Amino acid sequence: MSHETTGIEYLFQDQRIHLDERVRDLVSRLTLEEKIESMLQYQPAIDRLGVAAYKHGTEAAHGIAWLGEATSFPQPVGLACTWDTELMRQIGSVIADEARVYYRRDPMLNGLTLWAPTVDMERDPRWGRNEEAYGEEVVQLYVRPGASRVKRPLKILCGFHRIRLEPGETRTVSFTIRVKDWAIWDVTKDRYCVEAGEYTLLAGASSADIRLEYPVNVRGEVIPPRQTGQRIRAENFDDCSNILLDESKEQKEAYVRPYSPQRPGWIAFHGVVLDTTDAVELQCRVSGNSSNAAIELRLDTPDNAAVARMNVGNTGGAQAWITLSEALGPVSGSRDVYLWLSGEVRLSHFTLSTCATGGSRL
Repeated sequence: MSHETTGIEYLFQDQRIHLDERVRDLVSRLTLEEKIESMLQYQPAIDRLGVAAYKHGTEAAHGIAWLGEATSFPQPVGLACTWDTELMRQIGSVIADEARVYYRRDPMLNGLTLWAPTVDMERDPRWGRNEEAYGEEVVQLYVRPGASRVKRPLKILCGFHRIRLEPGETRTVSFTIRVKDWAIWDVTKDRYCVEAGEYTLLAGASSADIRLEYPVNVRGEVIPPRQTGQRIRAENFDDCSNILLDESKEQKEAYVRPYSPQRPGWIAFHGVVLDTTDAVELQCRVSGNSSNAAIELRLDTPDNAAVARMNVGNTGGAQAWITLSEALGPVSGSRDVYLWLSGEVRLSHFTLSTCATGGSRL
């Protein structure tokens, strides 16, 4: 029997054909715009193909009683405790029957594509079991760094073991720890290192449910402060505001620039040792693409007055790199250095060193 004699206009409308073939036929007829619109929860009708509007995503994690009169089952985390797969099938059948009743009442509001419990075991490392999926116990191991010269995470997940315990059962769980996995990027040396000091191992059911703590001392490396005379890559900042990180074609390394040329941004480098009685020179590898492109150096806080200003201007384009220098007065102590970038300026790296001359263009 042909489609013409049955009144079916398109192959995907013929229910006698295998579903996979019908889906392929329908998708092949959709425009790009229609495909995108069909990804929405509320899918508009496609009148030219006779496809009605449709809504998917009706909540059914433990029934659809939130729509009105219907059966309300326990949350999935409670249903999982039954370990009864046949009961799960029966509950799913009841939810499906009741969902069809509501679909017939209002198909635009109540779809037949339901959000229901996932079949995977689930465990959220932040708070443990998740009420919308089946769960099991997970022993988690974290490490908490001690005092550090750089900003470190409060704790780092080192490993976990997923286990199932019977009521009253206890079990010993072992972890193999690799201290090299605790390495951080040392911006003073441009490489990874394990920082020396005291760390604390934390074990528990989640990051918020720590039940055991144990201190360990690690013989690693000491991260030194930044020193004058060292070339400092701009991308290795400790903090920033309104800054975008990008890649230089000429420099073959990253550079920083203001996220918006209309609003200046800054990068910070903490604990730079400037113990010198001589004048200090700021030398920067920069490019500028506007007349107001400039760099200012401030000390200790980003809001202090500038101690040096470098007018970069237009160097011939965003990738036309030059080296500029500007002299400061004598500076001493361990200081936080803030570099303010304004206009269409790009900074690849800079150096703070002793000097005996004023500002110049190199």
